[in-house]
Amino acid sequence: MLNRELLCSIPNSMLEAKFSGRHPIEKKNGKVYINRNPTSFEYLVDYLRNPKKLPKLENKYQLDKLYNELEYWGLRSTHQIELEKLLKVDPSYIDPNTLS
Repeated sequence: MLNRELLCSIPNSMLEAKFSGRHPIEKKNGKVYINRNPTSFEYLVDYLRNPKKLPKLENKYQLDKLYNELEYWGLRSTHQIELEKLLKVDPSYIDPNTLS
């Protein structure tokens, strides 16, 4: 289970806006439904729990999934430089089609 504080931990993001209480949230059976890939969202949640340390990513596919999730929720542009430093990524490693 996730708490609102964690989901709202990055100000001015779509994630924070969705769960801040400013907008109605659609619930199914009393639970919030997020129509996202569960594995990719899990990478995002792991990152939010400890933004100074990326979750263990085993390959470029997983890295791209995390980047895409961060971008979708409006977090990637805020943390891209930090992520690249943590990953020590050569820019050629990142698929240019995933960059905005």
